[in-house]
Amino acid sequence: SFESRFIKQIPIPQFPKNKNIGNAIIEKVNFLLEEESTERDNQLKAEIDNLVYLLYDISETEIALIESQIN
Repeated sequence: SFESRFIKQIPIPQFPKNKNIGNAIIEKVNFLLEEESTERDNQLKAEIDNLVYLLYDISETEIALIESQIN
């Protein structure tokens, strides 16, 4: 189980600092949740991933490492 001391260490970006990125993520996630599965789902998920990378200021090298572990 997770302990709060570990969860507190997770960096959570504040949306007011990144309001445009946060709103774009919310919009895309809501679209995915509201719509039936579509051909666009994978594209939207990739766009969300890219926005999260931007939100956390993740470098290209870090993105490549993350993507290699996911796929």
